[in-house]
Amino acid sequence: MATARVSKVSERDERIPPGKKLIGYQEAVESLTADEAFRATVYAMNTLLMQKGYYSAEEFQFQFRQSAQKQLGGGASAIPARRLPGLPRLL
Repeated sequence: MATARVSKVSERDERIPPGKKLIGYQEAVESLTADEAFRATVYAMNTLLMQKGYYSAEEFQFQFRQSAQKQLGGGASAIPARRLPGLPRLL
């Protein structure tokens, strides 16, 4: 089983503006609805994958648009599915 390298983020992270405090993980989980928690999870995962270079914003947007088009019923007459190298197929 492969292990992933995890970087620690401190409360004094430079991405947090001075005078602001980041909400605690448990507080966030308890405060969000299931839908909001799902959206926060997807946002966090995609942000990390892009920051670590697994895919670019353009590749994500292409896959997102392709998935949206399928969900909106444009599947058969839509552009042919194209799998980007190194990315799993959506749906």
